[in-house]
Amino acid sequence: MKKCSVRVAGALFLLGVLSGALSGCSSLQQDVVISSEELIHQEDVLAIETTLAKIDADAIMGVNADNRARLCNALLSQIDMALNDAGMQKALRSRLYALQGRVFLLLGRKTDARTCYNESLKASKGDAQATVLGSRLGLVSHIEDKNVLAASNQKPLLILESGLQLFSSGAYLDSLAKLDEAFLSLDPFYKVAYKSVRDTAWSLRTVSSSGSSVQNLLLAKSVTVSNIAAITQGNTLLLNAYTGGKTLSQTELVQVLVKAGVLSPVSAAVTEDMIPVASDTATRIVCARFLWNLYVSKRNNRKLTTRYSQLYRSSSEPSPIPDVPVDSPDFDAVLGCVENEIMELVDGVHFAPNQSVSGVDFNTWVSRIK
Repeated sequence: MKKCSVRVAGALFLLGVLSGALSGCSSLQQDVVISSEELIHQEDVLAIETTLAKIDADAIMGVNADNRARLCNALLSQIDMALNDAGMQKALRSRLYALQGRVFLLLGRKTDARTCYNESLKASKGDAQATVLGSRLGLVSHIEDKNVLAASNQKPLLILESGLQLFSSGAYLDSLAKLDEAFLSLDPFYKVAYKSVRDTAWSLRTVSSSGSSVQNLLLAKSVTVSNIAAITQGNTLLLNAYTGGKTLSQTELVQVLVKAGVLSPVSAAVTEDMIPVASDTATRIVCARFLWNLYVSKRNNRKLTTRYSQLYRSSSEPSPIPDVPVDSPDFDAVLGCVENEIMELVDGVHFAPNQSVSGVDFNTWVSRIK
């Protein structure tokens, strides 16, 4: 299908949703006759909604913050132009005010957002975007309450919002279920916009919804040595042998792990400069070292520690991973993690040893040590 056809189809879907709100009828099977001008209005609203979804997803994931104000202000200008059109239907005006309020909320302008919420309700009641805005303002307490759902013109949008709220609260498995349910009925641009949220919920689905002490670290785009130790302590039992089951601060935890040799390389003689400090970035090779030491300790078999370097050095064969040579202090850790499917090669060939690591990636790797 051509891009223009997709936009028209989306606009017609939006029209059906909004027409349902105006008529008070839940069925969208009735014939709707609209002018070309009205279709243009709906395409404009759809374009605004598409842009907002992407900005909102980035805000939830904590990315692209530097551009957020610029993007939001550009979107506000677009909404103002649309609202100035005297021929705009009341249902569309209601949605535009709700979208405007959501943009204000992303900018931290709660008073303006609340004003938009009231304007949206004044123009037409029952718009799902207004309900989402009201929920984020704390004016709608239960977004999936049966009465709230019954009054809405777009229930899947409220299910999506419920999934996003569950994600933000750390209930990743429940969030995943809601997001997938919503994507089945919503316009495809929502699935594209919130893909990063959905993928992260999938990666963290095993994290307890009762509340993890390291949830903020899980969403970090780059973690430190102390962070990976805290994630391991918070989401696994792998460090109990070193901590005696006590919950230590990140600083104390790193000190204990350094003393136990968990942060030391195993494929070469250890020098002090090889051992990272708590504030160092946890690169992929540092994570491999940490994970390999935990894997070997878990199996209580020290023969595993240097099995790969012994094999390759005795045969004089080159490293199977081009960017981790046989004489690397972490050769065994990298090969061990890759061969035991704890970590993966970034492109099927290279390990990218100096690449930084996200909280989600590290949590995925450490959860594979059974």
